[in-house]
Amino acid sequence: MITIKQKGDFKKLDKYFTKSLKISKFENINSVANKCIERLKAATPKDSGLTADSWKYVIIKRKGSHVLQFYNTNNQNGVNVALLLEYGHATRDGAWVSGSNYIEPVVRDTYLSIINNTWKEMTDL
Repeated sequence: MITIKQKGDFKKLDKYFTKSLKISKFENINSVANKCIERLKAATPKDSGLTADSWKYVIIKRKGSHVLQFYNTNNQNGVNVALLLEYGHATRDGAWVSGSNYIEPVVRDTYLSIINNTWKEMTDL
C-alpha cells in the first residue's frame, strides 16, 4: 500500500499565476510593432523607396493572446515586391537576381525581444 501525505497549500503558486495572467496581456505591443516597422523600412533595399514605405502591421486580439502580423502593401502585377527582394526572382531575360534576406533577421530579432521581455516580466514577479 502506498500512502502520500502533503502539508501546506498552494497560496504562493496561486499568487504567482494570478500575477502572471495580469502581465501577459503585453500592453506595449504597439511600441514593439512600430520599432519593427522602422527597422524593416531601414533594412529594405531601396530603388524608389516605395517598398520600404509600404510596411504595415496588424494586431489581432484573441481571447488570451495577441497575434502581430507584418505585411508589405507594394504589389506589382499581383506580386509582392518585398518578397521578390527577400527571396530573389528571375528577370524577363531569364537571369536570376539573388534575394537580400532582410526581412527574416528583423522579424526574428523582434520575436526574441518579445520573448526576452516576457521572460523578464515573469521572473520579476
